[in-house]
Amino acid sequence: MRMKNQFTFGLTILLGGVVWLQILLLWLQELFGYNPQWGLLHDILGKPTQLDLLVYHGLYVLTLYGGLKALWFLMEQFILERNWNKTINAKLHKSYTQKMNRKFADIGFRIMVIEDDSVVAMTCNFIVPRIVVSTKAIQQFSDRELDTVIWHETSHCRNRDPLRSLILRTLEKSLPYLPIFKRFTHYIMVWMELLADQNSIRKMRTAQDLASILLKCSQLMRRQSVGVGFADAAINYRIQQLVVPDQEVKVPIFEYHSLIFSISSVILLTAAVFGSCA
Repeated sequence: MRMKNQFTFGLTILLGGVVWLQILLLWLQELFGYNPQWGLLHDILGKPTQLDLLVYHGLYVLTLYGGLKALWFLMEQFILERNWNKTINAKLHKSYTQKMNRKFADIGFRIMVIEDDSVVAMTCNFIVPRIVVSTKAIQQFSDRELDTVIWHETSHCRNRDPLRSLILRTLEKSLPYLPIFKRFTHYIMVWMELLADQNSIRKMRTAQDLASILLKCSQLMRRQSVGVGFADAAINYRIQQLVVPDQEVKVPIFEYHSLIFSISSVILLTAAVFGSCA
């Protein structure tokens, strides 16, 4: 499943790159008159009609909107990361942090313990990932449950999941007219959690502690703020993985309407690029 998840991630990046290459060609033609020669297609398409021009202008608006939306999203994320790092430094519990890093010295990633009244257990930072746990989480979970949390987050660190999530969500934001990217993002992010769960089960040699955490998190969500990766949209798949461990978890990638709409949008964009070069 790890290979399948990596393949889907690579395919998503490839498709996103192809679409954005076409968008850049479209804008190069509009702004600078760049006119690549497309050989036979260049000769066949001929001059665009008035309807074609209307479609082109609509595509310019859509692609500009998507690009600006992605830039705004990236700015927000990097500002949030900077502010979050400041919060971690301000709330750092030094003795707990030293204790946790001594205990998990072999994982290769830094663990930061912060003083906070909400349950926090997550992986943060896009470039150099690190694990953040709150004192409330330490109090809320048993030693074995806390170890399970750390092994779960270690998987996110090793796979650079914060950075991968940022890339996926940026693609999704930048191409809102291609809903297939939203489906790809959902599929990959669900499997990020499932694989992280598998890592914690493998390290703890039992699924009991993970099941206990999922139950506690579902109860905590009703009463207080929970910033833990165990309380997410993938919860149903994760429970299925625990309840029926011998049965393969099937996470759907495609919905027919999103697939058809996305293919139609790509064809339209491709036609616009080729047509604008005629």
